[in-house]
Amino acid sequence: MAMAEGSRIDAERPSGLARWLVLSIAAALVAAALSAGIHWLFHYASLLTTMPWLFGILLAHFVFIDEVRRIDTRKTPRGRWVGLTYFAIYLVFLIGIYGANFAEIGLNDGSLNVKETHDLWTGVYFSVITWTSVGYGDVTAVAPVARLFAALEAVNGYVVLALFIAAIVPVFHELLKDR
Repeated sequence: MAMAEGSRIDAERPSGLARWLVLSIAAALVAAALSAGIHWLFHYASLLTTMPWLFGILLAHFVFIDEVRRIDTRKTPRGRWVGLTYFAIYLVFLIGIYGANFAEIGLNDGSLNVKETHDLWTGVYFSVITWTSVGYGDVTAVAPVARLFAALEAVNGYVVLALFIAAIVPVFHELLKDR
Protein backbone atom coordinates (compact mmCIF):
# COMPACT_ATOMS: atom_id res chain seq x y z
CA MET A 1 0.00 0.00 0.00
CA ALA A 2 1.55 3.30 -1.10
CA MET A 3 1.78 6.15 1.35
CA ALA A 4 0.73 9.62 0.22
CA GLU A 5 3.47 12.23 -0.08
CA GLY A 6 1.97 14.53 2.57
CA SER A 7 1.62 11.75 5.14
CA ARG A 8 5.22 10.64 4.57
CA ILE A 9 6.46 14.14 5.34
CA ASP A 10 4.27 14.32 8.45
CA ALA A 11 5.55 10.94 9.62
CA GLU A 12 9.18 12.14 9.38
CA ARG A 13 8.57 15.34 11.34
CA PRO A 14 8.63 14.94 15.13
CA SER A 15 5.44 15.93 16.86
CA GLY A 16 4.23 16.71 20.35
CA LEU A 17 6.65 15.87 23.13
CA ALA A 18 9.45 14.87 20.75
CA ARG A 19 9.36 18.29 19.06
CA TRP A 20 9.43 20.07 22.44
CA LEU A 21 12.36 17.94 23.51
CA VAL A 22 14.31 18.70 20.33
CA LEU A 23 13.55 22.43 20.65
CA SER A 24 14.59 22.44 24.33
CA ILE A 25 17.86 20.62 23.68
CA ALA A 26 18.69 22.91 20.74
CA ALA A 27 17.90 26.00 22.84
CA ALA A 28 20.02 24.70 25.74
CA LEU A 29 23.01 24.02 23.51
CA VAL A 30 22.83 27.40 21.80
CA ALA A 31 22.30 29.13 25.17
CA ALA A 32 25.36 27.42 26.61
CA ALA A 33 27.48 28.48 23.64
CA LEU A 34 26.20 32.08 23.74
CA SER A 35 26.65 32.25 27.51
CA ALA A 36 30.25 31.08 27.17
CA GLY A 37 30.82 33.70 24.46
CA ILE A 38 29.33 36.47 26.61
CA HIS A 39 31.44 35.37 29.57
CA TRP A 40 34.59 35.32 27.44
CA LEU A 41 33.88 38.61 25.62
CA PHE A 42 32.60 40.73 28.53
CA HIS A 43 34.09 38.86 31.50
CA TYR A 44 30.59 39.00 32.94
CA ALA A 45 29.91 37.00 36.12
CA SER A 46 29.72 33.27 35.68
CA LEU A 47 28.55 31.18 32.77
CA LEU A 48 25.45 30.14 34.70
CA THR A 49 24.30 33.74 35.20
CA THR A 50 23.18 34.40 31.63
CA MET A 51 22.48 30.85 30.51
CA PRO A 52 18.93 30.51 31.97
CA TRP A 53 17.88 33.82 30.42
CA LEU A 54 19.34 32.90 27.06
CA PHE A 55 17.67 29.50 27.24
CA GLY A 56 14.28 31.11 27.86
CA ILE A 57 14.75 33.62 25.07
CA LEU A 58 15.86 31.00 22.55
CA LEU A 59 13.14 28.51 23.50
CA ALA A 60 10.51 31.22 23.11
CA HIS A 61 11.91 32.05 19.66
CA PHE A 62 11.93 28.41 18.57
CA VAL A 63 8.32 27.96 19.68
CA PHE A 64 7.29 31.21 17.97
CA ILE A 65 8.95 30.21 14.71
CA ASP A 66 7.26 26.81 14.92
CA GLU A 67 3.91 28.54 15.42
CA VAL A 68 4.52 30.86 12.46
CA ARG A 69 5.28 27.83 10.29
CA ARG A 70 1.98 26.24 11.32
CA ILE A 71 -0.16 29.33 10.74
CA ASP A 72 -1.54 27.88 7.48
CA THR A 73 -3.15 25.03 9.42
CA ARG A 74 -5.19 27.53 11.44
CA LYS A 75 -7.77 28.64 8.93
CA THR A 76 -10.79 28.36 11.21
CA PRO A 77 -11.82 31.31 13.39
CA ARG A 78 -10.93 29.32 16.52
CA GLY A 79 -7.53 28.45 15.03
CA ARG A 80 -6.82 32.11 14.35
CA TRP A 81 -7.58 33.00 17.96
CA VAL A 82 -5.32 30.20 19.14
CA GLY A 83 -2.48 31.61 17.04
CA LEU A 84 -3.05 35.15 18.34
CA THR A 85 -3.16 33.82 21.91
CA TYR A 86 0.16 32.04 21.38
CA PHE A 87 1.63 35.30 20.08
CA ALA A 88 0.38 37.27 23.11
CA ILE A 89 1.78 34.67 25.53
CA TYR A 90 5.06 34.70 23.61
CA LEU A 91 5.36 38.49 23.89
CA VAL A 92 4.59 38.55 27.61
CA PHE A 93 7.01 35.69 28.27
CA LEU A 94 9.81 37.20 26.20
CA ILE A 95 9.47 40.69 27.66
CA GLY A 96 9.43 39.16 31.15
CA ILE A 97 12.56 37.13 30.43
CA TYR A 98 14.40 40.16 29.06
CA GLY A 99 13.19 42.25 32.03
CA ALA A 100 14.43 39.69 34.55
CA ASN A 101 17.75 39.57 32.71
CA PHE A 102 18.07 43.37 32.86
CA ALA A 103 17.15 43.33 36.56
CA GLU A 104 19.93 40.83 37.23
CA ILE A 105 22.54 42.71 35.19
CA GLY A 106 21.54 46.10 36.57
CA LEU A 107 20.35 49.31 34.94
CA ASN A 108 20.99 52.99 35.54
CA ASP A 109 17.83 54.49 36.99
CA GLY A 110 18.41 57.88 35.37
CA SER A 111 19.32 59.82 38.50
CA LEU A 112 22.29 62.16 38.53
CA ASN A 113 24.28 59.99 40.93
CA VAL A 114 24.21 57.07 38.45
CA LYS A 115 22.46 54.75 40.86
CA GLU A 116 22.31 51.18 39.62
CA THR A 117 19.05 49.35 40.22
CA HIS A 118 18.25 45.64 40.16
CA ASP A 119 14.48 46.02 40.46
CA LEU A 120 12.42 43.53 38.43
CA TRP A 121 9.75 46.07 37.45
CA THR A 122 12.38 48.52 36.27
CA GLY A 123 13.84 45.72 34.16
CA VAL A 124 10.44 44.87 32.68
CA TYR A 125 9.73 48.57 32.06
CA PHE A 126 13.07 48.95 30.28
CA SER A 127 12.32 45.80 28.29
CA VAL A 128 8.95 47.11 27.08
CA ILE A 129 10.45 50.50 26.18
CA THR A 130 13.30 48.78 24.31
CA TRP A 131 11.01 46.24 22.58
CA THR A 132 8.76 48.97 21.23
CA SER A 133 11.82 51.11 20.33
CA VAL A 134 10.42 54.12 22.22
CA GLY A 135 13.59 54.67 24.28
CA TYR A 136 12.59 57.39 26.77
CA GLY A 137 16.10 57.50 28.25
CA ASP A 138 15.03 57.59 31.88
CA VAL A 139 16.44 54.08 32.43
CA THR A 140 19.58 53.10 30.58
CA ALA A 141 21.80 50.08 30.17
CA VAL A 142 25.30 50.92 31.36
CA ALA A 143 27.14 47.60 31.46
CA PRO A 144 28.38 46.36 28.07
CA VAL A 145 26.50 43.07 28.44
CA ALA A 146 23.28 44.97 29.22
CA ARG A 147 23.81 47.08 26.12
CA LEU A 148 24.26 43.91 24.07
CA PHE A 149 20.96 42.49 25.36
CA ALA A 150 19.20 45.84 24.77
CA ALA A 151 20.41 45.92 21.17
CA LEU A 152 19.35 42.30 20.65
CA GLU A 153 15.94 43.02 22.10
CA ALA A 154 15.43 46.07 19.87
CA VAL A 155 16.27 44.05 16.75
CA ASN A 156 14.14 41.24 18.13
CA GLY A 157 11.14 43.57 18.28
CA TYR A 158 11.44 44.45 14.60
CA VAL A 159 11.99 40.87 13.44
CA VAL A 160 9.15 39.37 15.47
CA LEU A 161 6.73 42.07 14.38
CA ALA A 162 7.70 41.50 10.74
CA LEU A 163 7.27 37.73 11.09
CA PHE A 164 3.92 38.18 12.80
CA ILE A 165 2.66 40.48 10.06
CA ALA A 166 3.96 38.13 7.35
CA ALA A 167 2.15 35.23 9.02
CA ILE A 168 -1.14 36.99 9.69
CA VAL A 169 -1.60 38.76 6.31
CA PRO A 170 -2.45 35.51 4.42
CA VAL A 171 -5.01 34.66 7.09
CA PHE A 172 -6.78 37.98 6.67
CA HIS A 173 -6.47 37.68 2.89
CA GLU A 174 -8.36 34.38 3.06
CA LEU A 175 -10.94 35.96 5.36
CA LEU A 176 -11.59 38.82 2.97
CA LYS A 177 -11.56 36.58 -0.11
CA ASP A 178 -14.37 34.45 1.33
CA ARG A 179 -16.68 37.47 1.75
